[in-house]
Amino acid sequence: FFNYTMDSIMNIFFGEASDQLGGENNSYATAFDDAHRAFLEFSIQSTLWFSLIQHLPWPFGGHGLGLRLLEHLSPLHRAFRMALAVLDTESQRLVETCRQDPRLP
Repeated sequence: FFNYTMDSIMNIFFGEASDQLGGENNSYATAFDDAHRAFLEFSIQSTLWFSLIQHLPWPFGGHGLGLRLLEHLSPLHRAFRMALAVLDTESQRLVETCRQDPRLP
């Protein structure tokens, strides 16, 4: 279902052919899956740490240095950031391609 949906979105919104149902690789869809999986696993594995960090005083607690350290040391968060970088690059490429369409005002 997801492959069909991503194929449709790529075609309808960006005018770019995609055939994940047929086994074709799509870097945007792959990065989307990777980011979702990594963030979900990171969130689940870090629940205890999140709870502890929230009780630390500022600047260590909340969204402070404790959370930044946890994110920096986590291979899952690193994988999430790498997938986000691919999504950013691909999104910029897709939007730029759409903007170059001569049918746009």
